[in-house]
Amino acid sequence: MQKSTGMTLSIRPRSRPPGQSTVRPRATVGTDNLVGDLVDALFVLHRTTQLHGPTHPSVSRAAGRAREAQAKTGPLTLQVVEGMLFRDGRLVPLVSEDHERLHVLQDAMDLRGVGELVFGAPTLQSFVALAAALCDPSIEFSEKEITLSELDVERGDESEEVAPEVFVATQFALAISDAETLRRGDGWDERHALAVVRRIERAWERSGALAGAILERAPGEWNVARRAVAAVSHATAVLTRLETSRSIRRVVCHAVLITSIRGFRKRSGLPFEEAIGRARTEVEALPTRKASLDPHRQRLVTLLHAAASKEPSLGIVSLLQLAYGIERERCPDGEDGALEITDLFAYAAANMGRLFDVRWVRAFISLYGLMPAGTRVRLEDGRIGVALGPGRRADRPMVLVEGLVQEATGPVTRLTSEPANRKVG
Repeated sequence: MQKSTGMTLSIRPRSRPPGQSTVRPRATVGTDNLVGDLVDALFVLHRTTQLHGPTHPSVSRAAGRAREAQAKTGPLTLQVVEGMLFRDGRLVPLVSEDHERLHVLQDAMDLRGVGELVFGAPTLQSFVALAAALCDPSIEFSEKEITLSELDVERGDESEEVAPEVFVATQFALAISDAETLRRGDGWDERHALAVVRRIERAWERSGALAGAILERAPGEWNVARRAVAAVSHATAVLTRLETSRSIRRVVCHAVLITSIRGFRKRSGLPFEEAIGRARTEVEALPTRKASLDPHRQRLVTLLHAAASKEPSLGIVSLLQLAYGIERERCPDGEDGALEITDLFAYAAANMGRLFDVRWVRAFISLYGLMPAGTRVRLEDGRIGVALGPGRRADRPMVLVEGLVQEATGPVTRLTSEPANRKVG
């Protein structure tokens, strides 16, 4: 196996290796602050060790503060990618001072080939050993609590093993490929369909900020498969934000996928009612599995039946209609190219209360913000950046500018074309 540049520095209890962790906590203001405190404590520990050496009493005190900060966050994985901090695969917004300190830590990690810090319940001495190893390349990592291991990034199934942007892009590329296979097939392949849904789900779990940006800004044609994946992505994002159960989320996304695959055309697509009818007929014709019906299949048939009959008691049908409807308009009849997501916002807003449920439209737009992920923007000071997602105010998104992730301090302007000779982000 070729040596990979993706190395992992692990601090973990032996009973729970990170590859077995399936819990990805939702980021909140409170937890973001705790992660910021941990970054600050690790920075102080690193600087103190640089100045005084690992045996100085002040290093033990700094290590104690770092351990206390990490105890408040609980077990977590920290990864730094191009100045962005990810906790358990989710982007963490930090204040500018913490970003400056994060860059110092990233430089030290890069020199040792370390891509991730995985914290379980480390001892005080583990923090001291970590700081010493990052400050002095001649020090070998301990094989007990601190381990440096090589990873084969070509595997790509476990999101901890690759950089977030690589993982997200790979999942979307594979999802689009599987969706194209479904489109060309004579019958509906449930296994491939659920693979598409799970790939999109993993992309959003890994990094919601990157998922929206990568799918929107990736080069290539907006064909039926890509638009179907985008429709499923919209539904996934909204349902994930609402903390809907995984089983319900997968049923809705499966319904969005088959409706989109069977309803979209090269330009525009069938009316929603006709697309739903085709999807329902195809799913009901699938052979029954063994002696009992599969619970997922039963839920899928029920949802498609409710959508086809315009059942008003199932509000989730309105989300299915919204996800299908906006991506159907991505490539309008009689026009070249594809609309951007901001144009789809305008279309959805113009049809609130008529084609689309007002509540779902608002949830959809608020999820992406006025400046959706991937939008090139100009900041008040003239710098050019890329919007990563909504900030605390609708007109001030989180942006990537000059390698730093920050919340815009003032209103930003959406760029319709990229200025020549200007570095974006």
